[in-house]
Amino acid sequence: MAARFSSPRAATLLLVAALCLGSAAAFAPLFSTGNPDGRIAVATRPDGVNGKFEIEAGDDFLAKAGQSVSKVTFTGLLPSGFSLASAQDSVVQLELYRVFSRDSDVSRCQDADPHTVCPTENVVTRANSPSDEAAPEFDRSTEDGTLFCEVFGANPSDNFNFLDNSVVDFYSANSVLPGGIHKKTELPTGGNGGVTGPVVTFVCDFAANHPWTFSADEHFFFVPKIALPLGTDNADRGDFLWLSAPKPLTNGFAFSPDLQSWTRDFTIDPDWVRIGTDVVGGSPAPTFNQVFALYPTGTPGPKFLAQGDFCAAGNPCFNAVGTRQVCCPGSCAPGTPPAGIPTCEGGASPVFP
Repeated sequence: MAARFSSPRAATLLLVAALCLGSAAAFAPLFSTGNPDGRIAVATRPDGVNGKFEIEAGDDFLAKAGQSVSKVTFTGLLPSGFSLASAQDSVVQLELYRVFSRDSDVSRCQDADPHTVCPTENVVTRANSPSDEAAPEFDRSTEDGTLFCEVFGANPSDNFNFLDNSVVDFYSANSVLPGGIHKKTELPTGGNGGVTGPVVTFVCDFAANHPWTFSADEHFFFVPKIALPLGTDNADRGDFLWLSAPKPLTNGFAFSPDLQSWTRDFTIDPDWVRIGTDVVGGSPAPTFNQVFALYPTGTPGPKFLAQGDFCAAGNPCFNAVGTRQVCCPGSCAPGTPPAGIPTCEGGASPVFP
């Protein structure tokens, strides 16, 4: 008999516990950088949402030919006092960038060989950075229906396992905040200093027929961008800060070359700077990974753990998204799961809990 849950949240938490603990082989990630290490937190947000300029931060992974990804997670800080309920209304954009010099204008390099150092007017090097432009075939967004995300509090004292409708504050020893990215003549800055806020993990599922499918072995940078909602008075309440992970990786997913994380905004676009080497600086300068994980297509998503009664009434069925449950007031039309948006018997409108 399928398990029954009193709420969609209960089902989600059971799934999330499995994802965090690795208790089921089917839930094992294709790649993960592990848990936050508390060394740095960096802003990353989309362009123009709530009138803010774009900030991008990225960390790399190796994709394998034939892999298909339909779920990603990433962990960071909300502004102090920001509620978990409000975070559910965030705009999330995910992009993949290839490694420079792919998808880039190499004529901007100020040395003879763009495949070596490639200094530009803005940065000391583009070597091993993300490319100028994202690979558009991998763009996913909550705004266009190709991505669906839920946000969960994480417990630093319990291996960052997820909490039920609550959050815990976490301290990061350094940060790169809006306004903290500069051209090479103004770097390093040392960073913007320590920050504290509720630590959360975004769990994002791709719409059906929109997985990341890799046709060849390739090196990418993962770039999540999050716009937190404004307050009820339309006031800005701050930005999501993506937390760093250990470098080198110590969780069994080490690979070579594991490049450090990079960031950029309009002051240096299309160039990027290294968060550790360029922005923070020092001798030796630190290097960072960022917290994220990629899960294979077929990993259950929130509200898709079991075909039990998550609905207050009626029979559950699933839409083309594959991870969003649909409830009908009576019964779903035959053919669950349907090829497209399901219809309800008698012409009733489906409900998305």
